[in-house]
Amino acid sequence: MKIVLDTNVFISGIFFGGPPSQILKSWRQSKVRIVLTEQIIE
Repeated sequence: MKIVLDTNVFISGIFFGGPPSQILKSWRQSKVRIVLTEQIIE
């Protein structure tokens, strides 16, 4: 599964719990793939 994360969701997943944290946990376990655009990276 591919997921496009908003910057706020990514930051929330790093510093707080809840669904954003669960998304990052799934990414670390290679259950999902995070896809970024140039606009998000900038």
